[in-house]
Amino acid sequence: MKRKKKPVYTDFGELLFTHFGLSGPTILSASAHMRHMAPGRYTVTLDLKPALTPEQLDQRLLRDLEKNKNRNFSNSLDELLPQKMIPVVVRRSGIPPEEKCNTITREQRAVLLDVLKHFTVEISGFAPLSGAIVTAGGVSVKEVDPKTMQSKLIPGLYFAGKFWTWTRTRAALTCRSPLQRDTRRAKICKLSLYIRKLYYVCNSD
Repeated sequence: MKRKKKPVYTDFGELLFTHFGLSGPTILSASAHMRHMAPGRYTVTLDLKPALTPEQLDQRLLRDLEKNKNRNFSNSLDELLPQKMIPVVVRRSGIPPEEKCNTITREQRAVLLDVLKHFTVEISGFAPLSGAIVTAGGVSVKEVDPKTMQSKLIPGLYFAGKFWTWTRTRAALTCRSPLQRDTRRAKICKLSLYIRKLYYVCNSD
């Protein structure tokens, strides 16, 4: 069984880590492109430093590590990341938190850079519909009399509110364990992020 990854959505904007997973404008927009939701079917890949190219970010890491050369690695990222994101990024980098910055190798730095530019979150599903901001689907405007708001198909049925088909967005997303624990640690960190790729994972022979 072979797993293939197909990008289905790319966006730039703000994203919010919450106690249940991911939310915010980019996630609400992305959720409209998710079909046949199932745990593990979609993976969100985030660029945590979209304003910097990989080369620029590497130079930034070199400067920060040199500046904090006698400190533990886990205490050197305060100027680079929000406080609640630091333990998550440290864990994913594989660099021991207590390792001194002046001993970090080029290979370790490359892994850290990759984590920052390709921060992945596997999606387990949509948040409950009861918590949705708006929902996908609705009633076609072609089926409603604009003068009376009465259904053209069912006499006596009238519409009001967000029933129209141009209301495209679904609920926020929940994250699959154990990655959900990462987002819980990083909850309420509102960042300007770039959703590099939202992958649709399918199976083929």
